[in-house]
Amino acid sequence: MRLHDRVSRMPRARRLVWYDWAGTPRGANHIGMIDHCTSSTIWVWEGDHHHRVGLVERPRDSQIMGYGEWWEFIARTAAPADDSRPVG
Repeated sequence: MRLHDRVSRMPRARRLVWYDWAGTPRGANHIGMIDHCTSSTIWVWEGDHHHRVGLVERPRDSQIMGYGEWWEFIARTAAPADDSRPVG
């Protein structure tokens, strides 16, 4: 996982969360996007959770590698979308 000064130890809505699941090869091997959190739990949108996308409740534990602040970075650097062209 490359840091680029975008990784935090504090969860927040819309941040990405990287996991290093116990019993798997060391390193980031799952990711999700935080919906909301409490002091002990995060609710995360994840793909491939029982072969579907869903909102999953997870403990804030040692399997979490970090939280990525991607939204602020994208919002500042992305060009405006060109919605004038039809899709397809």
